[in-house]
Amino acid sequence: MKKIEGSGRQKGTPNKKTLILTEILDSLDCDVTQKLTELLPQLQPEKQADVLLELMSYIFPKRKALELTGADGGAIQINALTQLTPEERNKRINQLLEKQNADN
Repeated sequence: MKKIEGSGRQKGTPNKKTLILTEILDSLDCDVTQKLTELLPQLQPEKQADVLLELMSYIFPKRKALELTGADGGAIQINALTQLTPEERNKRINQLLEKQNADN
């Protein structure tokens, strides 16, 4: 079935369950943030951590995993200083020091 443009909830409009829950909490004069502030210190430290970790998912976006590849989708080439000859290593270190001095 094709969606008709403009149908459905408008952006920012809460869904029915959220609206009902909000109305119930309001009718009970229940401030969730206030309750959490009161109850959190009464919990064991492990349970406090569980609650805070759960709440963090609503505050901070979850990160996507990154996949890194080298040229043409191949393996990443790592040229460590330990794989260089002593002369090549000294030359590379001097290049990095010159670059650092030029940046400062």
